[in-house]
Amino acid sequence: MSKFIKDSTYNALVAARDNWNTVAAHVANSGDGGEGLTAETVTPQMVIDALEAESDTAQNSELQAALDRIKVLETENTSLTEQVANLQGSAGEQSAVITSTGEPKGEKENIGSFADKHAGDTASILAEAKKEGLI
Repeated sequence: MSKFIKDSTYNALVAARDNWNTVAAHVANSGDGGEGLTAETVTPQMVIDALEAESDTAQNSELQAALDRIKVLETENTSLTEQVANLQGSAGEQSAVITSTGEPKGEKENIGSFADKHAGDTASILAEAKKEGLI
């Protein structure tokens, strides 16, 4: 009797059967399929549905985590916006004013003008003269 399929095709079919039996046995033993599920009763559609359900669950959990993060960020944004509004509405400190106690033109005072300003205060005039190095 002659063969109607090649050995390589036969070996590929045997390998596919063995792979399917492994998947079917795992699905049957996982306990997710219900009562009375055996490797012989597992269908390809059952495996496809299980994979899609698992994928949807993973995507939903990722989406829920992203949604939770968005809610936290929205709350922070609202809080920060309120703080900025409060800061803009409140009075700030008055700006500092710099004043000079020296001459308006910033020139150094000489001993003559110092003596004129402190007329009658000989001790101050002498102290200024010593400070200037005149005595």
